[in-house]
Amino acid sequence: MIEPLDGQIFVRKKRIQYISATITILILIALLIWLLNFLGSRIHSRSIPSGSITLSVQYTKYVVGEDVNFTVVNNYNSDIYINNTCPSEPLEVFKYDGTKWQQIHDVIEEKDCKDTDRQISIKSGQSVTGSFARWKNLFKTPGLYRVAAYVNYYSELPFQDFEIVERPVIPAIPEIPTTTSSSGSNNTNSNYQASSRTSSNNDNEESNNSTPTSQNNSSSNNNTTQPTTQLVTAKSGSTTAGIIEVSLNGNYITVVSVTPNSSAGYTSYEGGRSGTSVEITFKGGGKELQVQLRVVNGSLSIRYDN
Repeated sequence: MIEPLDGQIFVRKKRIQYISATITILILIALLIWLLNFLGSRIHSRSIPSGSITLSVQYTKYVVGEDVNFTVVNNYNSDIYINNTCPSEPLEVFKYDGTKWQQIHDVIEEKDCKDTDRQISIKSGQSVTGSFARWKNLFKTPGLYRVAAYVNYYSELPFQDFEIVERPVIPAIPEIPTTTSSSGSNNTNSNYQASSRTSSNNDNEESNNSTPTSQNNSSSNNNTTQPTTQLVTAKSGSTTAGIIEVSLNGNYITVVSVTPNSSAGYTSYEGGRSGTSVEITFKGGGKELQVQLRVVNGSLSIRYDN
């Protein structure tokens, strides 16, 4: 009776050991599956990015000598990297020769590349803006151009086309002829010129007679003009592109201030050098408005060119 009882106890112990081992193995398998799924999900999100990369320039048409800026936007779910090839141009540049796109190059001095990263990083959802301003020879001739961005480890090639044109030549503003009637009823400009000629004749008479008088001195003082300030509202149709404040001293125009109208999309301007003829170009949002100022017969003349 004792031997069968010991045999049952032995079998029962073996069964308990088998069940414990089985449960342990199942728990280890479950933990291994969970770990593999966790690691797989993280590797998948990092190694297979999704999204797009876009490249844009500010305008579709530039004049020769104008700075060309660009923006690269990273719409991927991971960071991207662009190699910095300074002293060569920051992006690849091509020019259309009439039959095909031909890549062109320019270089600057090595000293201008100091303290620059050899690789530009753009984080997900962010952008980087650059300029070709230092590479003067890239866009020195009119034509159709293309800029492209090679991004490390990505087969996509974002690019943007634009045109370089010669700066338009604005014809000079013709002089406005003035006439004087025999009855002496003249317009403002005619009166101004007539008084000038009268003063000139008086001066000649004073020189011939060599007898200066107080009346002649008074005439000379009246001929001295004082600078006047004037505001010019630059308009393209019914849209105001900006405000120009100038000071007039005879035929010389001094530009006091230029304020682009950002609410209408005009964010910058070019030109604005003082002189007998002033040119100012308001720019923004792909739009341009050129304003030419000149003094004609004592009055400020304004000409626009869209």
